[in-house]
Amino acid sequence: MKNKKNAPKFLVGRNEVAQPGKTFIVHTQEPQFVGELLRFDSQIDMNQFLEDNLEKELIKVTPTSVFLPISYFNTEIKINDKSYLENKLVNWIIANVINSSVG
Repeated sequence: MKNKKNAPKFLVGRNEVAQPGKTFIVHTQEPQFVGELLRFDSQIDMNQFLEDNLEKELIKVTPTSVFLPISYFNTEIKINDKSYLENKLVNWIIANVINSSVG
């Protein structure tokens, strides 16, 4: 059994057969959640999506990508922890999905 400290904090999930082109991110530690990385062809397309989805929780990752949390699992995020978590998430996605062969 892995020590919690050594367990991965984020996991990338893709299923090209069931949902081609979709990338899901799972956060395995508190707060546990799953979400989708959405990529756009242009900044204009992304800005239009953001404007059309103001009611949704969205985290801007790059000028042409955004993270959409889908579900939180039995947890509450403290407001002061949320910006720290968002920053960690964005940095991890850029390093491990966007700038790698995984994404």
